Amino acid sequence: MNGGRDTRFLSGGRDKAVYLWTVEKTRSGYSATSERLNIVHRQPVAAITYNTREETVLTCSGPYISTLNLSQPIQSKAMRVSGRILQAHV
Repeated sequence: MNGGRDTRFLSGGRDKAVYLWTVEKTRSGYSATSERLNIVHRQPVAAITYNTREETVLTCSGPYISTLNLSQPIQSKAMRVSGRILQAHV
């Protein structure tokens, strides 16, 4: 995820939250800011991936997959799968 001069990445974990980070180059070095995304989980976030073509974040928590389109940040209903998800790749 790169918006020109800025670098963007996602993080999530035991706090059940997902954050979008932006790192900017400044005159004195770098500056970082984060935004908590509107994704709700009941268990720690185990995996996060990003689909660049659709600008969609996919997150996994226990047996659930959640999606969020960054251009229209409204979380879809979490999808339940048959087992725990530990990794996700796009």
